Amino acid sequence: MIISHKHKFIFIEPKKTGTTTLRSVLTKKFTDECSALKKHRHENIQYYSINPEILEEYYIFSCCRNPWARLVSFYFWAKDLSPQTRLAKELEFLPWLEKFSVSDQVEPCWEKTCDKDGNQLASKICRMENLQEDFNEVCDSIGIQRIDLPHKLATDHDHYSSYFDERSKEIAGRIYKNDIENFGYKFES
Repeated sequence: MIISHKHKFIFIEPKKTGTTTLRSVLTKKFTDECSALKKHRHENIQYYSINPEILEEYYIFSCCRNPWARLVSFYFWAKDLSPQTRLAKELEFLPWLEKFSVSDQVEPCWEKTCDKDGNQLASKICRMENLQEDFNEVCDSIGIQRIDLPHKLATDHDHYSSYFDERSKEIAGRIYKNDIENFGYKFES
């Protein structure tokens, strides 16, 4: 999570949704005025003890990504970039998906910015597929100059659809049901 009291915003960071890019830009631009939590940075908003008045007054934003693409990206990140994730190094994608506790590692994006009663608190959830355009809206809303975004931690792999069969599409669809329904994602070939 990143919070700026000067610009009155809170940024919640779901894994594998472009948040490393946004974090790098926000912490560089607002070094002196942002509190950026490094440990537990991917927790949902309920995890943090935030004054309810701040939740009402501040602009809350986050990110989302096509759930199927997000899983493939997470797999390749774990396989290629993460030294502590042995399972992804040992298995191909489909066996990994069946054994890996996906919902514990890559939680749905929708719930990240919901309160304990399931009410959505975010003013904007940026889609990774339109990250620059959506972040421009955030900049306009919080009153800062628009910032060109670099691409951080890109993974190199084929289109996500080539990694799924019917069973694994169903597994991902069940885990990310709320993201699929609330953001209108569809499995694309």
